[in-house]
Amino acid sequence: MLTETFQRDHPARGFMRDSTNWEPTAYRTHTIGQVVEAGESLVGSEVTIAGYAETVRGRGAICFLMIRDGTGRIQAFLKKDNMSEDLFDSIQSSTRESTIQITGKVAKKRPPKVPEGDPVPPPEFEVNVEDGMILAVSETPLPVGVTDEVNVGLDVRLDNRHLDLRRAHVNAMFQLRSKVLQYGREHLISEGFQEINSPKIIAAAAEGGTNLFPMKYFETDAYLSQSPQLYKQLAVLGGLERVFEIGAAFRAEKHDTYRHLNEFVSFDIEGAWMDDEDVMGVQERMINHIW
Repeated sequence: MLTETFQRDHPARGFMRDSTNWEPTAYRTHTIGQVVEAGESLVGSEVTIAGYAETVRGRGAICFLMIRDGTGRIQAFLKKDNMSEDLFDSIQSSTRESTIQITGKVAKKRPPKVPEGDPVPPPEFEVNVEDGMILAVSETPLPVGVTDEVNVGLDVRLDNRHLDLRRAHVNAMFQLRSKVLQYGREHLISEGFQEINSPKIIAAAAEGGTNLFPMKYFETDAYLSQSPQLYKQLAVLGGLERVFEIGAAFRAEKHDTYRHLNEFVSFDIEGAWMDDEDVMGVQERMINHIW
């Protein structure tokens, strides 16, 4: 369902982030997403992009590189006559998911032949490479498949989390989570709630009924906070009226299921002069705004 939702809402970018307003950086003048979206207006212009080698196909004196960053993917065309032989050979022999920076001119790809009467697909663009650099070479074989499905255990995925996060559906989950936090925060602020940040290292329990994670705070016994409850109440009693926190909580509860979380992030709200119906109303409106 998550995959279908992102592909439906962002057909051009798939799972990629919208980078329309991103500024140039030291390693690139444009994101790949900006090049793909601008398309025709950048044809003939020189761009510098950086990303990961998704596929590399070499044929004698020419090479096709599919390069991807977090905002899109694009084909790069390399011709040995247009660059140093060392650079051409290094890119042509680069391993999948190696990090590469390239500079070249944007060009429109030759349109594919379609049967008469069939719809003509939208134009596609590529970068004709003139210069570049291998920034980092990936090991081979990859322990986790990025663009192809490789059945590996959770322990392997976590040991190679940087690669696992490049997988489209995993990346999409983080984008979705970010949007939930963004829209939830926006709604609470629109209803007059102020955001606070309560201490996470505490001297005693901030909420009864749960076990604490003990720790040493210099020479004093301390604990990880299991709830911002008391701090929210203090803020409201102090006249802030309506407060909320999006923060981590830690609960040292033994469990027999992997679905139990000893550390989690929650939306916590507190308001003065409100009853349970008022609180449920805030929550319902927030969920409506998020979804």
